[in-house]
Amino acid sequence: MNEGLKGWSKSGFANMATRMSSSTNNTFIVATNRKGAVHGFTQKYFLQKDTHYVTSAWVQVSQGDMIHVALAFGTAFGIQRSGWAIARSGCWSMLKGGFVLNISGPVELYLEANNTVVELWADSISVKPFSLDEWKFHQDQSTEKMLGKNASVVYYKKANEIDSKAIPFLNEFNTLEHGFDGTSTPAKYLEKIKELRSHGYNGPLGIGLQGHFVTPNLPYIRSSLDMLASAGLPIWITELDAANTTNQEIYLEEIIREVHTHPGVKGIIMWAPWNPKGCYRMCLTDNNFKNLPTGDVVDKIIKEWNHQDFSGNTDENGFFEASLFHGEYEVEISHPQVTYNTSVAQNLVKVEPTGESSQSHYTIFV
Repeated sequence: MNEGLKGWSKSGFANMATRMSSSTNNTFIVATNRKGAVHGFTQKYFLQKDTHYVTSAWVQVSQGDMIHVALAFGTAFGIQRSGWAIARSGCWSMLKGGFVLNISGPVELYLEANNTVVELWADSISVKPFSLDEWKFHQDQSTEKMLGKNASVVYYKKANEIDSKAIPFLNEFNTLEHGFDGTSTPAKYLEKIKELRSHGYNGPLGIGLQGHFVTPNLPYIRSSLDMLASAGLPIWITELDAANTTNQEIYLEEIIREVHTHPGVKGIIMWAPWNPKGCYRMCLTDNNFKNLPTGDVVDKIIKEWNHQDFSGNTDENGFFEASLFHGEYEVEISHPQVTYNTSVAQNLVKVEPTGESSQSHYTIFV
């Protein structure tokens, strides 16, 4: 606030001025003769969606105490308050908050107080933006400060103690989608796995890749999967979708077929939960649950890869091997020279993901 009234303008019916603290020689802004809650001073900003904003200010009032003061932003959709403080006369109170906008655009910052009798004083008003990556980095740094650099190892070890059969996964975005993000490359991913192992976690582990694609780069996808598969861990595509573009269904089919054919990929999860207000990026049906082109693609592939009516013969030792999707299967056993009753001839087999190996063996006695 040491630049005086620069950037600030009057809001509503009020007087605006600056004053200097006699004890610190610090300049602060003052709103007097206010006629409304947000009357006083304001400053305009242009803020971006999908950005985390942290706000702060020091506030004081001319008289009384227990005066509720908010840092508010006027947007196209009304007033949005980012934080509150209880202001008092004679001492400064910290006001801290934060917010996220759903749409980019101009906003106006206000200091809001329903008590219009008091003067509003403010100093060091701050609006700091953080990208999603910066926010995540700050979270990771804070966690490390609390738990040390081995924080991830602590969590993975604890999860393994609770359920030793479960496979905890790392899960990252932009590793498979494209090569533009230098913070989440396949090489960085492998380094993270190496770091977990070097710090003492030797339990089961999986590689999770979100898979939010725009235009798929199939050679990059394949080479990235090759590199990640060198870790010998099961790879799952955890949030697969394609951006809503002209070629959405074409791209979706290309991606599904590419990741499915890679031997390192053990599972694929589609990211297409339906919502009356629309899906995140990709729907498979409309609001009447009629297939969209993306849904047709998924149905076509499932039908193509379906194991229904799949049959085969055992070898001379009674063994039969097949590649199946995860799920439950009813197995019918027959022999041209033997008659079985129905309860013996039909068995239910449940195929589940298995650690670092993709093979499960079942023995059926008849």
